[in-house]
Amino acid sequence: MARLLRRLGVQISWREIFTRTVYESFWKDNCLSMAAQLAYYFFFALFPTLLFIVALASYFPVTSLIDDMFRTFGGFLPPEALQIITGEGHVRAILFNIFGGITRCDDVANGIVTSLKTSPLSVPLVIRLTGTNEEKARQILKDFGLGATTSMDEAVRMVIEKAQEVPV
Repeated sequence: MARLLRRLGVQISWREIFTRTVYESFWKDNCLSMAAQLAYYFFFALFPTLLFIVALASYFPVTSLIDDMFRTFGGFLPPEALQIITGEGHVRAILFNIFGGITRCDDVANGIVTSLKTSPLSVPLVIRLTGTNEEKARQILKDFGLGATTSMDEAVRMVIEKAQEVPV
């Protein structure tokens, strides 16, 4: 092929031929569209699988998985979350699960106290607390008149008992 090109007087290298061939094939085969379609189908194949895993895990008493989910979504609540939650009228108790990893427990406890000072709750509140600055957070909650537990099982039992005491 190189001899033929030289005889014809074409000044093109193999690199240029390869580059042009790959470039033309890339656009002719519509690779960007194919990549977008693969990403789309991968997302819709992955999402139901994740939902299935979360649903399946809820049938087993794996408290560390529940802790991880609370830790993941806990930082996205707005300050008015308590009013939004209790505004529906059918909430009979609230369970706060505080796992202080990246976010320190005392910061979350201060947030709860500040929120309760601005607008007190009409439903019972149970707080489960474990992690960084746990002792400081306990003292903050104790000074405000709230208690906290470290066990998720105990916290769930407490919130169920308190919810059953509230009239419907």
